[in-house]
Amino acid sequence: MSTLAELNTRLNRLNAAIDSGERTVVLDDGSSVTYRSLDEMRAIRRDLHAQIAAASGSGRGQGMVVLRPRFTTLRGG
Repeated sequence: MSTLAELNTRLNRLNAAIDSGERTVVLDDGSSVTYRSLDEMRAIRRDLHAQIAAASGSGRGQGMVVLRPRFTTLRGG
């Protein structure tokens, strides 16, 4: 499994490629990945966001506040 720093680097490079309109991303080891489409790149970006959230412990459900309203009525009087 990749470290949080590695995941963030991959995400930053992918975002840069998406922003510039390129479909090829060069990795740290010099290899490259060429994606078939922008949709594929967006899917990989969603997956990277999920991996980063899991690695940093900020996934869904953590730190959420659940509010439960309490209703009362006044009868009589």
